[in-house]
Amino acid sequence: SCYDDDDNDDVYVWTVKRVGVWLRAIGLGEYSKSFEIGAVDGELLMEMMNDASSSGQTDATEKLLEEELSVSRRLHRLRLIKEMRKLFERATTSPTSGRGGQQHRHRH
Repeated sequence: SCYDDDDNDDVYVWTVKRVGVWLRAIGLGEYSKSFEIGAVDGELLMEMMNDASSSGQTDATEKLLEEELSVSRRLHRLRLIKEMRKLFERATTSPTSGRGGQQHRHRH
């Protein structure tokens, strides 16, 4: 399938469609439509996560998921955030990622 490049691990270059594939992979494919309508690509996904990880707060991300992306169930939002965090950590630690590393500023 054309998703053998699942190891196109650089989330930053994911298209909106690729985000939909990821949603289905984590069992939350029902939201792929609203993510598509919201034009959420990999970069935007990471941007949402970046805010959460630099502040340590996921409230804003949850609010976005709920209000903008119609993820009304809190459990689903938590699940999404958990999976987004995995992607984010992979993107920011992976040496193959042209972006993550330098982009990731730790605020102390």
